[in-house]
Amino acid sequence: MMLRDQRVFQEKLQAQMERDGLDVMLITSPEAVFYCTGFASQFLYISNRIGMAMAVVPAHGEITLIVSGFEKLAAQQAVEHVQVEAYPVWIYIKDLDDGKEKAAQPDMNETFRMAVEIARAKTKCRKIGVQMEGLPFQKWEYLCQEFDRAALVDCEPALRSVRVRKTDWEIEVIRKNTRLLERAMFETYHSIRPGMTEQEICSNWNKISFSLSDEVYNVFHTHVMGENWSPRLIPDERFRVREGDVIRMDGAIWTNGYGSDLGRACAIGGKAAKESMDDVYKALYEGYQELISSVKPGVRLCDVFHRVVGTVRRYIPEYRRGHVGHSLGCNRFSEEYPFIAPEEESVFEPGMIFCTEVPYYSSDNHSYNLEDTLLVTESGVELFSHLSPDLNWDHLVGEG
Repeated sequence: MMLRDQRVFQEKLQAQMERDGLDVMLITSPEAVFYCTGFASQFLYISNRIGMAMAVVPAHGEITLIVSGFEKLAAQQAVEHVQVEAYPVWIYIKDLDDGKEKAAQPDMNETFRMAVEIARAKTKCRKIGVQMEGLPFQKWEYLCQEFDRAALVDCEPALRSVRVRKTDWEIEVIRKNTRLLERAMFETYHSIRPGMTEQEICSNWNKISFSLSDEVYNVFHTHVMGENWSPRLIPDERFRVREGDVIRMDGAIWTNGYGSDLGRACAIGGKAAKESMDDVYKALYEGYQELISSVKPGVRLCDVFHRVVGTVRRYIPEYRRGHVGHSLGCNRFSEEYPFIAPEEESVFEPGMIFCTEVPYYSSDNHSYNLEDTLLVTESGVELFSHLSPDLNWDHLVGEG
């Protein structure tokens, strides 16, 4: 497998900053720090405490990554062409011993003070991008004290624009993750027997997903079964699957900092309990086929949305949906901008990756999500995964 090239990511970031007139970006969210540097801070991802790690992205020159002393060695080993700076923590590390007493917890303001100093040393700080949506008020006030308030702007639009088109390395990772995920879904289906609890099925899902590759470090699901259309974080042991139930399988597998996202619907025993369930699937499948055939470079996302929803409404007149697809990347919650939505006038471009989404939820007819992952190419799409044309999975195996 090809290796991640930090220089490619830095060039993309700095080219967008030049277009937006940004002198520097102060990056604070877990996935954005990872995208900009190639290092996933375990403590930032787990705690989501803004300040555990940061990245300073100047308009010119190398990016600086700020982490705790405890993560410094891991960061240095993980990154290339990135400067690594560390702040002190409560842990004794002989390699970093400075003879000073330790605080009970690290000062989350220290990373911001370091970031400000680094930004001033590298740029003129006339226009400073910050991730406003997740920035704590205390940190925002500090930045307003250090810089002219008018110089602080939201850099989320710049980050979104950079991440819309994927690098070759990202495409390879997401393609691999998608195929692993598809295989996990098929193998989980073949492990299900009538009478199994939701808890047992989800346990099988986790075991199978982790067994597929040593690179898998995280899995997630929002599977729902039968009339229980509402997903739960903690699987319930009270509910047992029955012959003819439709299961909506939906989940993700992560490797290399990137996720995957697929949705499927299948009937336990190979045949749905009611003909109306097959009718629902047929309607959704026709909408899905309309989506796949409509995606081409230059086509507006909103136009595809209306075609898909219009197709489904020929069979389900009341069908409504906020979007029928989303991008995919290193976001912890797999959905990323842009969305195939009614007001989205941007166009498909080669190098974009999308997950289709044509779902339906019902206590009577059970639940469905027809979600594949595709790459937009020069002439159309490359499908990373392949939906079943019906609810019978007994003859199918995963491609992973």
